[in-house]
Amino acid sequence: MQLLLCSKVAASEPYSKISALRDWFSVMLHAGGRRCEWAQPHHISDLQRTPELNIRGTPAAFCLDDIAFFRPGKRLLTLDTALAQPHLPTMVTVCFRVQKNGAHGETKLFTHNTHDPNLCPVRHWLSIVQRFVHLVDRDKHIPLAINRDTTSHRVRYITSTDIERQMRLLAAEIYDLDPIRDATDLARFSAHSLRVGACCVLQALGFEEHEIEKLLRWKSKTWRLYTRNLCVISQKHNKAIFDASTMPQF
Repeated sequence: MQLLLCSKVAASEPYSKISALRDWFSVMLHAGGRRCEWAQPHHISDLQRTPELNIRGTPAAFCLDDIAFFRPGKRLLTLDTALAQPHLPTMVTVCFRVQKNGAHGETKLFTHNTHDPNLCPVRHWLSIVQRFVHLVDRDKHIPLAINRDTTSHRVRYITSTDIERQMRLLAAEIYDLDPIRDATDLARFSAHSLRVGACCVLQALGFEEHEIEKLLRWKSKTWRLYTRNLCVISQKHNKAIFDASTMPQF
């Protein structure tokens, strides 16, 4: 779905909603992000409104001070340098100021993806910050997930409704689902799909449980509920049964 979205963004204006969602879907798939960590609920799209707040009374979603860029050797870059020379950042750190798991202030490191720029968290975090600075300057109290409406040209927050609409369009195209006939299946796609998808990707590729929990900030085993019906796990099961059947006197 992410690669399909990237292909659709190619000719889009960099400050548009679809361009912003491309970036945010990428970085939240890497982080296993919760909706409240980056986007607003459905009823808060106007930047003049108070954004969703956390238990400390500050914006729940990422703000400018939560992001830092680094060059090779983990040397910190100033924001001015990172924006002026976007080829320099090879790492980014993201601070999760308040978390559901209680690990407030946790910082996660993400590195440059040398395999596919469309899947690079550093590139997409840089794009997010570039968009934000261009549209609202450097206000440290406005959440980063914003876009400029292509019709009204007003700057708005990205909301849960924006996320659901884009995800369901992508899912309908990829899985050949009809918006009416398959409405129940499409309704399963939401902002939470990024957190679920992050778990499924790592589980499918053989990451250990402790690695999944560390990378995606889980303090419980609840994430395993999301991975119980993966086709790739069933295929591994089939292979195991076949291998056992070929063993003499098993």
